[in-house]
Amino acid sequence: MAASLSRECRLYYPRLSSGRTIAEQDLYRVDRECGPTACRRRKCDKASAFARQRIELIRTGSFEKLDAAQREVAGQRWFTDYVHRLNRKDFAFGAKNIAYDGRPVWERVKCPVLVVVGERDTIVSIEESARPSRALLRHAGNTDVTVKMVPDADPLLHQTKTGSPGEMQAADQLKAFASGYLSTLTAGWATG
Repeated sequence: MAASLSRECRLYYPRLSSGRTIAEQDLYRVDRECGPTACRRRKCDKASAFARQRIELIRTGSFEKLDAAQREVAGQRWFTDYVHRLNRKDFAFGAKNIAYDGRPVWERVKCPVLVVVGERDTIVSIEESARPSRALLRHAGNTDVTVKMVPDADPLLHQTKTGSPGEMQAADQLKAFASGYLSTLTAGWATG
């Protein structure tokens, strides 16, 4: 990030999530995947409650406590559809990063920024990502921000049908970048 303090460099950032912490992103994802229908809403309330419990266990508990709680609800459709199981590796990542807030860092970035987001990103919406990111960068005096959306791309910018964690984690799924992602990077932005 040191180079980003110079206006002479360019910064590419896939899926800018500076407007939310990881905990906020996960709650947003669960809510967005559930959808607005009343039948799904009951399941979503359970999924959201468990997602909040999971965040609290990541902050204060151990993997064993979280895993025990996950085993209790593993057969529930709302758990597999909307929340999904965290393994020990994901728990360790979450425990280390759950409270990280990148907003203060983005307020210091001076160089031009390209933000590339997936159309089917269920973790951070394009609007929720772009608006606060632009505001943070503007606060740093940086108005050179370009946001590009890649059609049919998940949060990792892979080709997707839904963008859901289940689809992203499917072992049998080919993980190919979405059409248009690489051309976005090579279409002249990086060279100015």
